[in-house]
This record gives sequence, structure tokens and C-alpha cells, in this order.
Amino acid sequence: MSAPDLYVADVSPEEAAAGFAVCRLGSAGGQAAAVYAWGDPSHRLVKTRGRDGIIFQLQAFGRHPRVGGLADWYAERHWPGGYGPAWALARLREHLGRRGYRPLIELQVPAEDRAVSIVAAPVVVAPAH
Repeated sequence: MSAPDLYVADVSPEEAAAGFAVCRLGSAGGQAAAVYAWGDPSHRLVKTRGRDGIIFQLQAFGRHPRVGGLADWYAERHWPGGYGPAWALARLREHLGRRGYRPLIELQVPAEDRAVSIVAAPVVVAPAH
């Protein structure tokens, strides 16, 4: 699935209430996506399309130990979107809050051009009818 087909740039009222916002992803050529971000710049939760519909994908920024090269955003985990954003956020907090949690990659803080532009460049999307 290509990046234009992967990211979903609409936010439901339930997702907006949970803290999701439509943002520009610097790592995806400035493509818009529904994103949940918090005080951790090396992680984000992005609304994407999976084989079976919408999923919430936890992405981590850093260097992949086997790929090497430049740091980038990598999918770390995902949860089905059908259960709703509150359920996905609860699973996210459980996952990141586990005592034995270790990211799959060597985490780094993304440079400004690779970060999520939430405040600087929000995208206004008309609600679907």
C-alpha cells in the first residue's frame, strides 16, 4: 500500500474528543493524516488503512537495527479501528506502560522536517456527508 493510500485524513467526532487532529506528516511528504500525539516526540499514533479497514498504528522514530541508514518512522504496533479511539488509546497506554516495554528500534527525536506538524500546519478537512 502506498503512502497516499495508507494514511487517513479524516477525524470523527469521537476521535476529535479523544485528542486526534488532522496533521501533516513530514515523513510522508507532508501528507495529511489523523494523528494522536502526546509529550513523547519519538512516538505517534496514526490512523491508517489496513487490509481489513481502519487501524490505529503506533509509530516510533529512530534507526532500525537491521536497516541502518537515516532515522525514520517505523510501525511498531497496531490496533483495529473498529473498537474506537478510546479503546485504542487504552491499549496504547497499556503497551507503552508495560514495565518490560522496549521499542523495536533505537529511538531518536525527529528533526523538525520529519516531525508531525500539529500546531504549525493543521489541515482543515470538511466533514463527510
